Amino acid sequence: MGVPTPTLANTSQRQRSNFNLLLLTFSVWLYSTQALCESNDTSWLAFLSHTDRVQLQRLITEHQDEMTIVPFDEQSRPENLLNAGSWLVANEYPSLGQKLLTNALQYATSYTRAELGTLYNLLASTAQGNPRQAIDWYTKGLELGNLSACVNFGVFYERQQLYHNAAKIYRQCLKPVNEVDIVEQDTVALAYLNLGSLYYNGLLNENAEEGQQAGGKLWHTSYALNPFDTDIHYNLAVYNMYASKNYPQARYHLAVCAWALAECSAALSSKRLVALSSEQPHLSDLLKAKGIHREFIFADRAKYWLPEPAYIDAEMPYGEINTITTDDELTGVQIRFLNTHSQQAIATLNRLVFVDMFSAVNALTNSWSVSLTPRETEHLGQNIRLTNESGQWVYQIVFNERQPATSR
Repeated sequence: MGVPTPTLANTSQRQRSNFNLLLLTFSVWLYSTQALCESNDTSWLAFLSHTDRVQLQRLITEHQDEMTIVPFDEQSRPENLLNAGSWLVANEYPSLGQKLLTNALQYATSYTRAELGTLYNLLASTAQGNPRQAIDWYTKGLELGNLSACVNFGVFYERQQLYHNAAKIYRQCLKPVNEVDIVEQDTVALAYLNLGSLYYNGLLNENAEEGQQAGGKLWHTSYALNPFDTDIHYNLAVYNMYASKNYPQARYHLAVCAWALAECSAALSSKRLVALSSEQPHLSDLLKAKGIHREFIFADRAKYWLPEPAYIDAEMPYGEINTITTDDELTGVQIRFLNTHSQQAIATLNRLVFVDMFSAVNALTNSWSVSLTPRETEHLGQNIRLTNESGQWVYQIVFNERQPATSR
């Protein structure tokens, strides 16, 4: 089975990424409102109908810790409106959220420029049934420099099939990679991804080959900004499979998204890819990084490249992932688990180091998870061992810095 057609794949993955980004935008801004001196009680809800007020008071009682760090009765009216309205929109109460955020506009001078841009972005997301209003709010958010409003505005035009309008908006979101602040990277990466998809899919009246090349270039820039996004890897796999015919690189990208997207996993069985492996270049990516950067790469793989995010030193249903450090250098990783979770635990750690789910190391260690007994071997120069410590199994991959994997 080959890679799914580029047009269908790129459109569906792009839209899902934007939705996740929008929710992230909400959560980041819930606690960011500038502290004001004013304090008030529930009088800030007086403009709502009785039904809306009862519903909101119930939600505040149940979710206040999610809405704001500081209790509502210790904050100003503008803070309460923005915090509660943001939470409502993010948690599928768009109508009630819109009422609070619209009311918040009368206190526009109380917000910072960034907060006001976010407020307009949130409002626009609640006005999808009113295109004229959505455009007005997105435009205001864009004028205030809100990058999420910029990307979401572009997606809005895409859903209207106004592709040139969308491209015009996306171009306003772009920045040179070296000028992108770390907090903006994911958002700007998505703008590059979306614009690249318009070019690649021939939606901007480009020559087919020129459109593919332009799209691929934009996707590579997106990857430079956010190398852990599975949608970016999917699109680059499509580009390398069809446009550049670089099948080892296509395998490299498909290996990343295979655990998250069924179409990536299926594509790995393509006759051009099935005999290839990307475990060595993915291992090399990890070993080439030094110091804290290596720890960041490993932690981000755990957060973004598993079916469910995992965190270092946090207990997961199948075990606990730990790092091994020597003189401030990450020299190995391990996972502690009970025998009932042996297969998932061992496969998970292999995934985080070698990435490719159809790798030789998985074939090697599969028998280990079935018949648990202490043992040790090497794979691609790295020491792999299974031990038992006080009734708990420990699977380790210890890095051999003297025998690094060959770089891509």
